[in-house]
Amino acid sequence: MKHIHTQTEALATLYEEMHQKTKTGMWVMLAAFLALSNTLEKPVYAMIVPLLYFGYDMLVQRKRFALVAEYTSKDSARRLYQVHVLIGILQYGALAGLIIWAVDRPNTSFLIGLVIVVIPFYWICRKALESVSRKIDPTYVTEKEIHQAR
Repeated sequence: MKHIHTQTEALATLYEEMHQKTKTGMWVMLAAFLALSNTLEKPVYAMIVPLLYFGYDMLVQRKRFALVAEYTSKDSARRLYQVHVLIGILQYGALAGLIIWAVDRPNTSFLIGLVIVVIPFYWICRKALESVSRKIDPTYVTEKEIHQAR
């Protein structure tokens, strides 16, 4: 149990460092995108922001699972990373599909699609991610558990 507690503390420290380094940068990027989005003719370009976040999240997850590899096997850490990437691609694909579908529709269509399809899909993906990750590594620590450890 001490092994899991140490891993959770190390992951919490990693997340805190990553959060402090990127918090300002993410806000600047979002502000720049919002300023540019008023000049863009196609709302499909809105997919750039989730794609940038997805790329950033993959970097954070890579560092996370490099740290996890110190507490478990490298094979388990690699498989966990691959599962996270797959789930991320599915989630980004759902959001991208909604954005493309809602381009020529009223704004309420996007909001309804977000509430009825994308948010429940994200929740299902999160639960599937936790379940599969615990099968790969019984000592797997969720992001929720990491944040509760702070």
